[in-house]
Amino acid sequence: MIITDKNLGMLALVAAIMLIITLVMYSGGYTPQINFEKGAPLIQGLDPAQVATVKLNQAGLTVTLLSDNDKGFTIEERGNYPADKEKVRKLLLDCLNVKCGELVTEEVKNHASFHVLADSSEGITIRFLDKDGKTLAGMVVGKYAEREGGSYVRLLEQDAVYLSETSFAISASAMSYLNTKFFDFKETEIASVLVDRGAQQYAVLRDNAGELKLKDPPEGQRGKDYDLKNIFRSIESLVFKDVAPTGKIEITWNSTVEVTLKNGASYNIRFGVNANEDHLIQVKAGKPQATVEIPPNATEEELKEKNALIDALTAANEFNRLHDGWDYEISKWTTQKICKPLSEILEKAPEAPAPEPEATAGEAETSDNEVPE
Repeated sequence: MIITDKNLGMLALVAAIMLIITLVMYSGGYTPQINFEKGAPLIQGLDPAQVATVKLNQAGLTVTLLSDNDKGFTIEERGNYPADKEKVRKLLLDCLNVKCGELVTEEVKNHASFHVLADSSEGITIRFLDKDGKTLAGMVVGKYAEREGGSYVRLLEQDAVYLSETSFAISASAMSYLNTKFFDFKETEIASVLVDRGAQQYAVLRDNAGELKLKDPPEGQRGKDYDLKNIFRSIESLVFKDVAPTGKIEITWNSTVEVTLKNGASYNIRFGVNANEDHLIQVKAGKPQATVEIPPNATEEELKEKNALIDALTAANEFNRLHDGWDYEISKWTTQKICKPLSEILEKAPEAPAPEPEATAGEAETSDNEVPE
């Protein structure tokens, strides 16, 4: 074969194209899988640091996770309420760790049967976008293959459907990416609870033996042990069902509960209902009243106390930074357990045993002079 200038030009063009393809493939950018390789990740080359938005869609449900720089992600559908960092991290890892176990089909006509149609009512469609709104990568998670133990998946830009090596669960519910628990203390750490129902107030205290007692109950009555424990346990496990920015819902407030811990920390919980009779609360941490000034000649014990005070103040500020400006929906049953009317937690106190009658002088003398047989 005679190599002419034209042949050399064509070879140079092909070489240049191959070089460009090679550079793109190994530049660390997103590279969709073209040829099936068992065990290969479905999504390849996606840099999580470039992800500014994650969108999930399924059956009318939409979750939009927005990056808030170093602070993590917020949820657009909940007024940009902060998402739980660990739950978002797990979502990203679950998606990046999807491995292709089997190539199932490359026919578009089969997508519906495997529930991998994009933005359908059956599969979950996930998109990863950069700060400019450009899609970096996308995937559809279809139905679960019970016998094989995986899920049908495909990349948005490809027709090929794969069976993942292992099963995994991804949710398109906004609440799945929130930390819905308010407190991290145990009910045994609660020293007292003051319930204010407007026209009626009562307090439940923990005594030195750890028992719960109703403070100053009506004559001849006492607090039911089961109900008093339920108040403390329900506060410890308090969670919310939904959240909205304050002012979005008209609420009638009817009760307030003040919780004080053994370490002096305190929390205020405000209870109310809206027109739909949903039960809502607002929460706020109280700040320590003592000063944080540390004298130059402070003892080790004083330093320890001041450090504990600083920690408590920091915790209160962080709690309020998260919860200020939000109304939380909770279950009706939780409200009823914590804010019961006083009459419902009372029972008759056991009667004190009658004192034994005192012996008369004559009886006492006879008793002393008795001679044992």
